[in-house]
Amino acid sequence: MEVLADSLCVGGDGGARAGPVIFSRHSSSVLSLKTADSRLFTCSSDKSVRVYNVQTGQILNNFSNHQKSVTCLEIYDSVGGTSYLLSGSSDKTICMYNIETGVLSAQFRCGSRVMFMGIQRSLLFVGLSSAVVIAIDLEKKESVGKKLCHTGVNTEENPSISCLCSNDEFLFTAAFDKKVHCWNIKEGLLSRFTDPKFDSIPQVHVLTCFSNTVLCMKIHQNHLYCGSADCSLQVHNIKTWEREHHITCHSGAVSGIQVLGKLLVTACFDKYIRCFDLEKMELVQVYGGNSDMVFTVCMSKNVVYTGSKDGAVKACPIDLTVYYQCQWNNCKLRFGLLDHLSEHMRDHLGVPDGSTVQKCQWENCTQTVSSSAMLSHLHNHCVRVQATKL
Repeated sequence: MEVLADSLCVGGDGGARAGPVIFSRHSSSVLSLKTADSRLFTCSSDKSVRVYNVQTGQILNNFSNHQKSVTCLEIYDSVGGTSYLLSGSSDKTICMYNIETGVLSAQFRCGSRVMFMGIQRSLLFVGLSSAVVIAIDLEKKESVGKKLCHTGVNTEENPSISCLCSNDEFLFTAAFDKKVHCWNIKEGLLSRFTDPKFDSIPQVHVLTCFSNTVLCMKIHQNHLYCGSADCSLQVHNIKTWEREHHITCHSGAVSGIQVLGKLLVTACFDKYIRCFDLEKMELVQVYGGNSDMVFTVCMSKNVVYTGSKDGAVKACPIDLTVYYQCQWNNCKLRFGLLDHLSEHMRDHLGVPDGSTVQKCQWENCTQTVSSSAMLSHLHNHCVRVQATKL
């Protein structure tokens, strides 16, 4: 585990340990997060896009050009050196802002609700509620075509795109039909910039092993990582199409995936952030601190940023050199912060009923405590937990 810790440079700059940065809440759910330089970009179903200073939490800009929920964000560094923020919305438009000046540089009308966006080279792939994906050349600021990627069964409507991701060879699209389709964009698009034909890109493979909608995907090297509303995290080899891992330790929908060094991080509707060893896909640590379902996650250096259903935006430093282990029954979850372990006790107790008593299930504890006092009792156990060094 020392190698994992080194890959994150934990505690390296000290900035994350100076104290928690407080970000003002959105008035509704946070749906996407991005970081660039010292800025954090957020969007929400409250129709707004915000830019924060990650060190102070100060709001640097607030965009309000959309008429409905802003569902997704992307950042594009142009050939000329200008950086742009792109925001997609349920109002069927995409806004393109100059990050430095805050000026609206372009606006694209998509015909259907914008569900998800991803960038490969200078191409922006836009997944729509109509099951169509649009490709936009961001240098020319024009569409290069569209593709119906998922179709309904018999008379059913075409299923909405839920997420997508790409590399220089493949575009992966997931939809509410519980399937993931793989498309060859190297032959049909990226190698034909003089005459791109997005509408004719060939389909390579279809993954049908999910029992619910795939909500997030990430390509890393030769693997596709998929987080699903069925609470699973699946890892597929994109050369052989074999499923190499099927992880079921989440207790809610997996809503976000990030890869940093040798670490894979997931966000979940159960409010937790989980850190996995990327090679072994073993759970290394868990982080809490969120008061509602986590809808989106991003990472910068050794800090994880989360956006939640309740509008909260939070930053949590990751330190893989120590952990605090839960000793309730057979739980054994390893928390990166002692406060998060203490919060975790509520998951074991549920809603307290002061009229009953129960035996404490903390390791080596023989006391019987009323349910109303059990949380305080467990807190006393937690504060005595010694940090274990890796």
